[in-house]
Amino acid sequence: MPFATTFIYTMMNTENVNSVARNFNIGVEEILNSNAITDNYSPVRKAILTIPNINSYSSNVYYNVSSGDHLYGISYRFLSSPELIAGINSTITNADLIYVNQKIAVPAFIHTIQNNESLLDISNLSGISMAGLARANADRPSFSYNSLPNGFDLVIPFHSSTRTVITNPVPGSKIDSNSLLQGYASEFEGSFLYCVIDDNNQVLLEGSGVAPWNAGTYYGSFSVPLQLSREPSAPKGRIFIWAYDEASGHLIDLVDTQIFF
Repeated sequence: MPFATTFIYTMMNTENVNSVARNFNIGVEEILNSNAITDNYSPVRKAILTIPNINSYSSNVYYNVSSGDHLYGISYRFLSSPELIAGINSTITNADLIYVNQKIAVPAFIHTIQNNESLLDISNLSGISMAGLARANADRPSFSYNSLPNGFDLVIPFHSSTRTVITNPVPGSKIDSNSLLQGYASEFEGSFLYCVIDDNNQVLLEGSGVAPWNAGTYYGSFSVPLQLSREPSAPKGRIFIWAYDEASGHLIDLVDTQIFF
């Protein structure tokens, strides 16, 4: 079954939803639904849309570079770092050189609003602050601190550090014996430590892993099973991943994400 890759696209004043739909070869209705807008929507300057691609077999989120964009601004939007975004995109060989219409993978996922969820609900569920959610969805029609329409595709950043990001489990999701810990890392040829702790501070799993560097970058992907060694004593917990600086012995690049059992 296909997943829904999503493109984040900045509309120009000369464009409308119909022209954007033609450019991405999808139906107008899909764009309207994803952004909770009507077919007579007139974009304001630099309005940003989510463009779902139901024909894709991945679930990545890509940012479509527009005129005036730079990697520092893009990383700021997604609560990330230029180093991380450059590291997970093999097409970026120079962080100071990106081009218009380049499609860049960003550390974020899409949550479709349902059952009248509020921004506070999503913040509590994901562990991402309301301010962080607002930053990731700035300039989007139908986005508001006060209310979010059902069906609106909210962009939620993954938890990340300068050189590490957890992409699975997504923040606020439930894990079981078949779950995997996945993401990207750079430190010390990608070696890292991880643990799962419940809200009563009971350690449920400890381990180490490696993310072999990809050719041309100092980043690599990792995937390790989350097979808990004991039963959780609370319904909620956190996954932690980190590395150590071998010279100083200091913990570096700590990332944690909220999960449920």
